[in-house]
Amino acid sequence: MQDVHILYRFELAEESGVSQEYSDKLKSVREKIAKYQREERDILQKQKKAERNRTMRKHSLMGEWLQSQVDQQRDGWSEEKLIDVLDAFLRNPRDRKLFGLPELEQNND
Repeated sequence: MQDVHILYRFELAEESGVSQEYSDKLKSVREKIAKYQREERDILQKQKKAERNRTMRKHSLMGEWLQSQVDQQRDGWSEEKLIDVLDAFLRNPRDRKLFGLPELEQNND
């Protein structure tokens, strides 16, 4: 009977060792997943920032071109025409103020 008891304790010890081994592997896999998720998040943030920078650069260049057209009064562009275009386009009070445009009247329908 003692042999059976010893064998049983050996099997339990062996199972707990296997269980610990799988637990360690699972922990390792979860750590790797978390690491790759952080890397993915960082890459996506960098990609988004690069796209924002690219868009801002394009807007800046378009603005510089338009300002040069107005300054040289080329292709029918004048300060008055620019203000008229901006007046029709801009809706944000802060943006309108930047160009010296009056606030839009609130429409309370």
